[in-house]
Amino acid sequence: MQDSELDNYIAAIVRKAQEDQDSDRPLTRKEMEELALSMGLTEEQFRELMVKAIRHTQTARRFLDQNNYEDGLKEAKNAVAINPYVEKGYSMLALAYFQKYQDLGDYNDRVQAEYAAQKALKLNSHDQRAINVMSALSKDKRTKSKDNKRIYIVLAALIMAIAIGAVVFIALGKQIDDAMDQQDQNSTKNQLIEAEETVNSIEMEIKVEQDRKRSLIREFIAIGPESSHAQTKLKKKLSFLVADGIDPSELDEAFKEYKSTFPAELDESIQTHLIQIEGAENRIAFQRGELAKAIKAYNILVKKYGSENPEFQLKEYSYE
Repeated sequence: MQDSELDNYIAAIVRKAQEDQDSDRPLTRKEMEELALSMGLTEEQFRELMVKAIRHTQTARRFLDQNNYEDGLKEAKNAVAINPYVEKGYSMLALAYFQKYQDLGDYNDRVQAEYAAQKALKLNSHDQRAINVMSALSKDKRTKSKDNKRIYIVLAALIMAIAIGAVVFIALGKQIDDAMDQQDQNSTKNQLIEAEETVNSIEMEIKVEQDRKRSLIREFIAIGPESSHAQTKLKKKLSFLVADGIDPSELDEAFKEYKSTFPAELDESIQTHLIQIEGAENRIAFQRGELAKAIKAYNILVKKYGSENPEFQLKEYSYE
């Protein structure tokens, strides 16, 4: 493919993305292919572009894993320029801008990181890398606000001490100590609150993904193989287990047993549904790992500061 063809395709994709930027439904792969074909590209050239976008995303990830945001930023930009909807493209772009912001402190990079993360979450609300960037940006904003507040308090205290004199300064010193003690207590409680909120947030994400998986299995039951008595029996069992309130582990075991009866070759529509279900399973497994870490961090804080904050209790990890 000539550079001019690639440039024309990218320009068309950007225009189409701008037209659809307020829409909750991004372009489908078929729509992007139709756009490319209408510009004179062949199907093979279009597939090459999609693969190229994926490779740029993968290369960006390798650079960013080494904190090389300069090269990572270039690769991520190339990925979303070719295919604005390439998986992880915008979350890589968000991470690259965030690493650059952390290094150089340029506010514009912070804005770009937040924008890219929001784009990633619009395409996939469960994009963990984009969620992490948004969380880090939010924490960075709170930290700066607290630091500024502490500076103002200290400056005010010093000015007051100099103006009033040595006698009042002694009394003021005690007040500052008391205030700092109270601030430490508040800081400890805030740590516990944030840790508990993190646990609750991840638990909610797991619940959302489990509901999505349950819905996908419900759709799959309608098209899944039913050529044997065993398959018919298992489909009936699955139809019961997809009801809300049923233990997800029972559903997992039944679906695993059902899949074991499948032939080696399946229809494309069935394979597509299976890939979607496996994707949900992978996201659930990842979030369970994150939940274990979050509960561990929370319990450490409770053991350390629980006597001062009895409203916080130890949590058990129940997703093994």
